[in-house]
Amino acid sequence: MNADDPLDPLGEGPRDQAYRHFLLWQSGELAKEIPVLFDPDNLPSRLFPRPNALRQLIERLNGDELNDAWKGGNEETVGWVYQFFNAEEKAVAFKKVFKDKKKFLKEDIPAATQIFTPRWIVKFLVQNSLGRLWLSMHPDSRLAADWEYLVPAAGEPATATRKSVKEICLLDPATGTMHFGLVAFDVLVACTGRRSPMQARAAGLTIRP
Repeated sequence: MNADDPLDPLGEGPRDQAYRHFLLWQSGELAKEIPVLFDPDNLPSRLFPRPNALRQLIERLNGDELNDAWKGGNEETVGWVYQFFNAEEKAVAFKKVFKDKKKFLKEDIPAATQIFTPRWIVKFLVQNSLGRLWLSMHPDSRLAADWEYLVPAAGEPATATRKSVKEICLLDPATGTMHFGLVAFDVLVACTGRRSPMQARAAGLTIRP
């Protein structure tokens, strides 16, 4: 920004204003899929950070120490942000129960129960539910060797009616950041016999949420 550019009452110059409009436009695009988080017209979005605060935030997000957080396939970043966003409310809710010996109120439930699940736990649960279901339908499948958290079945493996991937439905009643859905998607793609979603699509196989 040119030092001679006029500043508005918010301390913004022309480039700051343009960048603010760009971020709000980008939020609007994301809001088409996730309006509850990115709606640029809701009240929190109107509290836009001042230029210096925004600059400091962007510098921290782009710091070398966070490089791994933004790598492709690292969906845990959004999950941890999701959980710590409610950290204060969660602490208050648990203090009420464990220290004050009171019951949760209905308004405490979201903060107390919306807890992020690390990827290895998600893999364990999905591989031993959806993955095991697939193996019971397809006992000749070799995918068990690829699922590192699959617990060997005790005794004779269960069998189920054989179905294709397209006939399997998966229910996640507490979607959150869709972490379970993403891991389940990878499992279902593997069940198609392809190694990636792109290969599955190329073969005419589409997995829809």
